[in-house]
Formats: sequence, structure tokens, C-alpha cells
Amino acid sequence: MTRGMPVWSCDGVRLGGVSRLLGDPNRDIFGGIAFRRHMLAPECEVDSGEIERITSGGVLVRLSAAAAVARLRMQTERQNRRPRRGRWLDEE
Repeated sequence: MTRGMPVWSCDGVRLGGVSRLLGDPNRDIFGGIAFRRHMLAPECEVDSGEIERITSGGVLVRLSAAAAVARLRMQTERQNRRPRRGRWLDEE
């Protein structure tokens, strides 16, 4: 698998390109992939159990395009809630 390899939803929509692999390469553990819609977009992570198939033509995931968008929103919101300087972003 290479960086930029296309990622396809189960309903045939191109979701983006692989940005990195998840897991532990030192222990030969594949945990899934992270992909981006374009270079400056946030990453969306997909666990290995949600990957249907990996071929030379790309990665097919078991998510619909709508589910992938919902997942990306959820992951982005979770990242934005991480504490910075000891405070949560949504605190006043």
C-alpha cells in the first residue's frame, strides 16, 4: 500500500487517498488506514475490520460515503475537544 492510493466507499464513491497506515510495523500489526480527501483536509481513520479489500487499484472500505463523512465529522470534533494549555476548547 502506498501513500495517495485511492480509498473507495462501498457505494463506489472515491473518498480520498491513503495518508498513513495505522498499527505497529515493528510488531507486524496492521490496524487500518487514515485517508484524506485532499492534502489539506483532516484525516479520517478506518479500522482494519472496516476494510473490505486492498488491491493495486485502491482500498475498498465497508463504509458508505455518507458514513465516512459522518465519521470524519465525529473524529474532527473529538480532535478539537482535546485540551490545549490545560483547558478544553469549549470551556469559557
